[in-house]
Amino acid sequence: VSSSWNAVRRAMFEPKLNLDLMAEYFVLGTTLSHTETFVEGIHNLKPGGILEVTVSDKINSKWSLQNKLYTKFYGACEHLNQRQDEDNQEHRDEILHAERFSQVQPPPLRQSLFSFHSKKPVFYSAGVQVETPKQKKEQQLEVHPEPSASPSSSRKLYYDVFDALRCSVRYAMRDASITGAALTGGGDTRLALACIPPEYLDKLVFQTHGKQHTDLQIAKWLTHHLQLRHRSFVPRVTMEVLHEQSSLRTIKQQEKQQAEILEYQMHGRFGTEMLGFLCFDKSPIPLQTLDDIDKLTPRYNKLFQCLFDHDDVQHPVQTLKNVVEEMKQQQQDLQSRQHEEENLDVCYALQMQWYTRSFLCDIYGGLRKGSWFAMPYVFFTRNAYSPFLDAPLLRLLLCCRLPSSKAEHPYEWYGQLYKECMPSLLLNVPCNNKLLCRHAGIPRAIKVPQKAPIPVFHPKDKKCYTLLRPLFSATFWDGAIAIISTTHKDDNNNNNNTSACHYPQVQALIRQVGSWEDARLLSDRLMNFMLWYESRMCD
Repeated sequence: VSSSWNAVRRAMFEPKLNLDLMAEYFVLGTTLSHTETFVEGIHNLKPGGILEVTVSDKINSKWSLQNKLYTKFYGACEHLNQRQDEDNQEHRDEILHAERFSQVQPPPLRQSLFSFHSKKPVFYSAGVQVETPKQKKEQQLEVHPEPSASPSSSRKLYYDVFDALRCSVRYAMRDASITGAALTGGGDTRLALACIPPEYLDKLVFQTHGKQHTDLQIAKWLTHHLQLRHRSFVPRVTMEVLHEQSSLRTIKQQEKQQAEILEYQMHGRFGTEMLGFLCFDKSPIPLQTLDDIDKLTPRYNKLFQCLFDHDDVQHPVQTLKNVVEEMKQQQQDLQSRQHEEENLDVCYALQMQWYTRSFLCDIYGGLRKGSWFAMPYVFFTRNAYSPFLDAPLLRLLLCCRLPSSKAEHPYEWYGQLYKECMPSLLLNVPCNNKLLCRHAGIPRAIKVPQKAPIPVFHPKDKKCYTLLRPLFSATFWDGAIAIISTTHKDDNNNNNNTSACHYPQVQALIRQVGSWEDARLLSDRLMNFMLWYESRMCD
């Protein structure tokens, strides 16, 4: 019921905070449950869930709620429907040899006139500065092939993933009112562009952030030469926007009747995280193998012990272990079905869950940095569509025996996918994703810093300080607030700023958690939590 949060919360006489879930967030940087919220009695629907409301007596307002599931968690334990190889080949040829891509010549590489006699020549392509040919050769990365995988099976997997993306985009274009698509200088929106059926290209308006110069120049070059419609815009990033959960609707004339139609925008969110495996690198829980839990436990114990004075809060590490056991059970269920080609990747599945189902998390700085990933469940109530969250694609990625080195070498597999499946044109237009460029052989654009600084949000309602203070231990609260009131005044939010260390409250917190870095981490998480509390509980 995330889209009706305020209505539900106001209907509760005395809403009570869920301390177990709060402990998970403060210790781990994310919540583990995909249904619980920070308020007891308010829950999100399970993945694949529908809420059925039955009215038994309209006069006396008697009704009942029933939560039903139409698929298992992620659908990961369901057998993959394999399409015929010849059908796959037909679909790939349709994209790779699309008329628009094949008729456009790649942008030429030109040396700046002002750098001909310089020791450091400057090169441009598609309106942006790119790495020199010498730099590109020096930066080439070693490939780490999977020992047990044959070249043919690896190539088939690339094609299957590309086909899953293509099918997702085709069905979305056919069945939903998608009017626009994001286009940046990165790799995710470009991959989505390659998957759009030719007959829909003229119906979309491609959009780029107006203050991100490199993205804008690359997008302008692509849309101009592919004859696509394009506009630049500056999105409004405020705490109200990040918390907004109602879908945007527009009224359209349809068959001589006024009809309320949802309009969707396609973008590339979660592409880098899911296909580039950056989910492991940017995750608040650095879990790459199941053995990592024991290595992380001593640190998590220190963080947990300083938070509360009472003993009736569930230890997040135990909850984490329970979640891992549940996922391992799903892995065993899958293996018992004797599907040799399927093997649920437990750690990858857990990272995927935290990126898509957390109630609050630290990914990309959390709420205080204006991160759209801070409250990922909100994404599913918006008028947004990402092919990288398509269920068949996620099932394929979870169960297809991806390279075991994916976490240690992010983008390597993504780069090979690009090489195998992308049209030649899109491999020769500069891209600002450094690692993807090096693995895929794409010219790397030197990214110009965006004009507007990234905002850092601060809680403003003093009432939330008063209401939250009794929940935490004095050592944690006083130390974290001291850090917030000094270090966080710096608009750049520099993590190296240790000006608060000399305060006795901060020194006491450091003694408990073991380091300045973890004391600062807890203060950041308190800030994120207060921003949530201020917007959801203080109005």
